Amino acid sequence: MHKPVPEGEIKQLRAHREMFEEAARGLDYLKDAIEKGDIGLNGVIM
Repeated sequence: MHKPVPEGEIKQLRAHREMFEEAARGLDYLKDAIEKGDIGLNGVIM
């Protein structure tokens, strides 16, 4: 039988998941802006 997961560990996992989701959203926005040409990249021709 499994032991219950301590509340502190659940909070830490939740915080890590939220940070990951924010980073993923930021990268999606950045990718979209690059693809639209809103942001240029030095040395990259698109």
